[in-house]
Amino acid sequence: MEIFQNFLQQSITFFAIIDPIGISAIALSILSPNISKTQISTIARKTSITIVVAFFVVLISGELVLKLFGIGEDSLQVMGGLVLLLMALTMVRGSSSGETQDDTRSSKKDEEMAVIPIGIPITFGAGLFTTIIIFKNQVENTMELFTLVVAFCINA
Repeated sequence: MEIFQNFLQQSITFFAIIDPIGISAIALSILSPNISKTQISTIARKTSITIVVAFFVVLISGELVLKLFGIGEDSLQVMGGLVLLLMALTMVRGSSSGETQDDTRSSKKDEEMAVIPIGIPITFGAGLFTTIIIFKNQVENTMELFTLVVAFCINA
């Protein structure tokens, strides 16, 4: 029963931090306006793969990276907040580029945006990084680690 409670807590936390509804709105606002549904599906698939790979990298080596650079979890949260603030200011300012592109260049640029900035740091940012490390520190056995992985993959 405790494993199910942990799974539910992790799933809800990941859902709140990833915020798929908000991310989809942000992604659609930065992608070109004439994007097709198949291109959106491709970008969503690439973004999902990106955040799952980033999850496993953080799960395996996240604490090592923090120790290597001497970064505490609190410092990581502050930096994540600053990154979000800068992104918000950029979004409020709006796009300043007035150049037009043809459809092939535009669609190629949109697909490149699936990894950066949509995958990392918009979807997989400092908050998610910190949450994964906190949840990993709470894991006591292999079954709890498995529920953590499943909870994240469901949300991804």
